[in-house]
Amino acid sequence: MRGDVAGRYGHAKQFNRHRQQLRSTKSPERKREQKKRWFSNGQKWRAGCEGRISVTKRRHGLNRCRYKGQDGMRRWVGLSVIADNLLNIGRTIEKRAAK
Repeated sequence: MRGDVAGRYGHAKQFNRHRQQLRSTKSPERKREQKKRWFSNGQKWRAGCEGRISVTKRRHGLNRCRYKGQDGMRRWVGLSVIADNLLNIGRTIEKRAAK
C-alpha cells in the first residue's frame, strides 16, 4: 500500500484491530472504546465501503465474474467501478446543468 493511502485509512485499520480484540459487545472496555471519535470514524468508513460495494454489485451485476482467474476478477471489478464512477459523474453534471 502506498504511504499516502495508508495514512488516509489508518483509522480504519485501527478500528478493525480493536474490533477483533474486543469480542464481547457487553464489556465495559468495549463500550468506552465505542464512544471514541476514531471508533465512530472507522464505523462510518466501513459502512460507506459496504454501501458502495452493494450498489456497485446491484447496478453492474457483480454477482458473477465472466472473466477467468485473479486478473480477470481484478478487471471485472475495475471496470464496474469505472462504470459506477461515470454514472455518478453524469448525475452530478446533470444536476449542475439543471440549476
